[in-house]
Amino acid sequence: MSNEESKFPIPNIKALRDERNMSLSELAKLIDRSRMAINRIERGERKLTMEWAEAFAQALNVPVGKIFGDSGSFAPISADWLETEMSRKGLLRKELAELLGIAPSAVTNILQGKRRISGEEAEKINNWLRSSADRGSASIAARSANVPLKSLRKEDGAYRFAGKASGTIPALPAQADDKGAYAVTQVGFDMAPKFEQGDTLYVVTERQPRIGDYVVATFANKNILIRRLTEADANGYTLATVSDGSAEKFSGNEIEKLDLIVGSTSV
Repeated sequence: MSNEESKFPIPNIKALRDERNMSLSELAKLIDRSRMAINRIERGERKLTMEWAEAFAQALNVPVGKIFGDSGSFAPISADWLETEMSRKGLLRKELAELLGIAPSAVTNILQGKRRISGEEAEKINNWLRSSADRGSASIAARSANVPLKSLRKEDGAYRFAGKASGTIPALPAQADDKGAYAVTQVGFDMAPKFEQGDTLYVVTERQPRIGDYVVATFANKNILIRRLTEADANGYTLATVSDGSAEKFSGNEIEKLDLIVGSTSV
């Protein structure tokens, strides 16, 4: 099947396999996928997702951009997947545009599957997401225990923890800065975060938290708790503690708002 006849862009997988004298069966075994599925991707009969591309890149020991090739392909990164990852990591469309060196409108077209994304761009996105998770993991691993916090002060566009004791902190202002966040540096939260005195907390108010996200919960009595959102329905929210995961249900009348935590750095 030629490139013109294929349903999806043909990636570089077979060429990379041939360079290494690697059979289809060997590759299938390395990534724990079926030979038939890999063959269909190689022939352009099945869409290559970012998850599969990462598996191929690891097995073939190449950057993920090499899998897609220099000519690029239509949305090799699933729009839903990318949008979810952007939300989890706190990456705004404007920031993704700056990362890729393109206009914000081009990012919108990528997310809608209307614009070609090059292998180089796919690699930049993948590297950013991976480094974000690595920074988060390293920061988390360096901390020994969860520390209750009670006060914040505004400093350099962010809110800095400045105490510990009660486990609550004063209410944040209702409005974020002109970028929609209190800081632009984010750290991944793939594992449960540990907060310490002196940490800087970054939150985003323009985007609603999703199940599994870490949030700053502002209560009607203006108390604030750092929690993980585990459930949400018409009756309220279930929030789990950061330290041991114990959960408690709160009614919608009790909670004034939830702000998404997009990062924390230790100073």
